[in-house]
Amino acid sequence: MTPAGSPAGVTQRTGAIAIVMGLVAAFFLSVNNTAQGFYYAAGGTVAAMLVVRYVAYVVLASLVLLASGRPLFGERKHLLRALGSGLIYACGMIGLLGSFVRMEISLAILTLYTFPILLMILDAVADRRLPPTMAMLAAFGAFAGLGLALEVWKADLALDGILYASAASVCFAANFFVNARWLAGVPTTQVTLHMKASGLILMLVYSAMLANPLPVEVNPTLVIAGAAAVIAYLIAYVAMFRGIESGKAALTAGMLNLEPLITLAMAAVFLAEPLNGARLAGAVVVVASVLLLQHALTRQNAVTS
Repeated sequence: MTPAGSPAGVTQRTGAIAIVMGLVAAFFLSVNNTAQGFYYAAGGTVAAMLVVRYVAYVVLASLVLLASGRPLFGERKHLLRALGSGLIYACGMIGLLGSFVRMEISLAILTLYTFPILLMILDAVADRRLPPTMAMLAAFGAFAGLGLALEVWKADLALDGILYASAASVCFAANFFVNARWLAGVPTTQVTLHMKASGLILMLVYSAMLANPLPVEVNPTLVIAGAAAVIAYLIAYVAMFRGIESGKAALTAGMLNLEPLITLAMAAVFLAEPLNGARLAGAVVVVASVLLLQHALTRQNAVTS
């Protein structure tokens, strides 16, 4: 047996923390997605949800940084880049939550999870190279699985919802691209605090432009579902950061890929969204393809480093 204090024991312990935190984050992100189904059915609005979520996150991240003795602000160039990245991310969130009111939530999340494929394409274009063959096969598999889950052969596709979710996928890919290229090494909590702060400003402007940014009627279901969604979202992000800070970010990221499958199951149980063979098979293919993509890119990075 490896002693807990030995390097191997520490590695095993940090690896276990990363996996558990990734699972916790994936589970509570799925709870957040499912709770929003009830929230919108009860008359909730995208603008109100995003403003409350951003305010809660900015407060939480500020408290975490202050409690840990870390500064709220870093270098000016990092601050400006994080603020810009936050605007891109906020646009993605508008697209994602907008898709929630236009199509089934499980399919919206599955569409969103094509963003690692788009990120791979962005990286390849920026570096003026072709992605590895295995990564290209994974990309093909992910889009084929998405088509299977969406049952594209049917005539009653929610095209507007797919458009919103696809726009979110593009924005999320761009957000990760910017963060990886220009914010590497900056503390994650600090970066996301600045991102959410700029996102909050954008959402306030966006809300002011809407005719009805607030729910027409506040009822118990709306309040409970909205609160559950926001709390689950915050728990997921705390778990995510804990997993990343363990030093095994790749393990945490791998577990987060289970979010579409967990959301699929929760949406079927709690929101009565249909769960047929095509949808389940498509979801499995998408998640497996994204995991294969991450494996291929990890191998490529190991060879080139």
